[in-house]
Amino acid sequence: MRNKEDRNEDVMRDATVVAVFGTKGGTGKTTFAVNYAMSLQDIGKKVLLIDLDLQFGDVGVFLDIPKFETISDLVTDGDFSLENVNTYLFKHKSGMQVMCAPNSPEFAELVKPDHISMIVDVLRNEFDYIIFDLGPTIDETSLQAVDICNDICFIITPDISSLKNAKVCLKVLDTLGLTGKVKLILNKDGSSDIKAKDMEAALGVGMNLTIPFDAKSAIASVNRGIPIVTAAPKSKVSKVIKDFAEQGSK
Repeated sequence: MRNKEDRNEDVMRDATVVAVFGTKGGTGKTTFAVNYAMSLQDIGKKVLLIDLDLQFGDVGVFLDIPKFETISDLVTDGDFSLENVNTYLFKHKSGMQVMCAPNSPEFAELVKPDHISMIVDVLRNEFDYIIFDLGPTIDETSLQAVDICNDICFIITPDISSLKNAKVCLKVLDTLGLTGKVKLILNKDGSSDIKAKDMEAALGVGMNLTIPFDAKSAIASVNRGIPIVTAAPKSKVSKVIKDFAEQGSK
């Protein structure tokens, strides 16, 4: 079945820009970013997923994308016209488009904050959603991404290390005046003795979304290069992410 946007490619869009962020590896931020993007695509939105984990981005692995041009290749090219930028977008079989992270960590430094704004500026009217999968560090590039986005999906897990990092990061975001953009997402709920209510009490804020722990589905999804919402659409993880996408979509 063709998605709605395929029937009318001349529609003028104004993308909602979403940054997916986690303060350390292993939170499941890429799993969420990929499945959230796919859920939006499945309900008829035109979606671009940009891998801004510039040193070790895995979006390509999660979507079984073959070797393809990357964001650092675009930056090296230097032509940010719409026609040229489009050649650096990989079109997934779902219809979702992807801009891949650099093929090697040393190319990460080529991508500057201004490049992120230039890419969004030229593509904003081409998509309903532009989603950034950010790296786990707060640097100039990630700060630029969260500054220009509409929403920040902040992924945490029920463990003391994640809680500590979340407290620090939320203070930074508050200092920058970005707290209003944050949607706090607890991933892997049930993987430890720390409950969602414990995390909420410690952080002083409620969760916008709680995703249950399902290691089997997550590992199988990554190994097959197929998002959970596609490979296991009836799983609890798929249901909550798809519901989140539907409720928040414009």
